[in-house]
Amino acid sequence: MASDVPARRPEPTIDLLVAGGLLTDEQAQTVLRRVHKSGERAEDVVVELQIASEPDLLKTLAQHFRTQFVTTPKMAAAEIAPQVLGLVPPELAEQRVCIPLGCDARANLLLVATADPDDLGALKEVQAAARVREVRPCLARPATVRAAIQRWYHGNLQAFARVDQAQFDQFQGLMDQFERNVIDRVSSPSLGRERELSEELFERGGRGVRMTDAGLAFLPFAERILQTLQEGR
Repeated sequence: MASDVPARRPEPTIDLLVAGGLLTDEQAQTVLRRVHKSGERAEDVVVELQIASEPDLLKTLAQHFRTQFVTTPKMAAAEIAPQVLGLVPPELAEQRVCIPLGCDARANLLLVATADPDDLGALKEVQAAARVREVRPCLARPATVRAAIQRWYHGNLQAFARVDQAQFDQFQGLMDQFERNVIDRVSSPSLGRERELSEELFERGGRGVRMTDAGLAFLPFAERILQTLQEGR
């Protein structure tokens, strides 16, 4: 295992997003300045500045890399078996910004969430550590992978709630839509109870709104309800 992993240059990622129509040249310069100033990854900056949504960002990059992708809410709602986690040491996961999601024992294949699906060196290190025939990458934001590492390797239950404010805003918008489409159709007493419940999905403090564990758990349910409503129109 390499002791030092060089930081990924932001320009190729930004160029891909510009070519994919997700960023204008002006927005690209804004992202690049922020990256150089803060040291953050370009993918995270784009979402944090709300220049593009996370799904659109991941879809654009995944099309280029020809791989699957996983969003932050879906990663937060995932269940990773301890035996799968045990295939990749936490030190390697942190160094290479990756985390195992599942293993096909019959095919001897390991599915790994990574911010760098084109980093063949990292995939080979994971393959050697896990002793599998193939490692298949699944694209995720760097901040999402780091949160997953904190959540499943170190037991930090609040890891995903700290990913970024943009995710809180996205969830708040989803809850507002959920309430408009579902809760407003029931009686006022029930409406009051549902709105009270929705407040428990967030914690509001001096730094803004933070999604609770209940909020993270409820997100997939809300998405399924909205999908059902849209299909029924």
